[in-house]
Amino acid sequence: MSNEVALLKPDPEIFALAQELLAVPADHVLYIDDSAENVAAAQSIGMKSFTHVDWVTTRSRIEAWRRRWRSPTSGA
Repeated sequence: MSNEVALLKPDPEIFALAQELLAVPADHVLYIDDSAENVAAAQSIGMKSFTHVDWVTTRSRIEAWRRRWRSPTSGA
């Protein structure tokens, strides 16, 4: 995608474009990366995002995010 739109991470515009193409609100997107700079860029447009450190931690955080969306009070 980046070669087609002349945008690269960590430019927040590439995250905004991806969110627009997905047609979902930014706060409904979970972005995971091993680069803190890329995570910060995704967070700057409202995406839920965190830096991958290890599989155990990442899996736990993904599951917590998924539970949030399955909760009847989440509004999702």
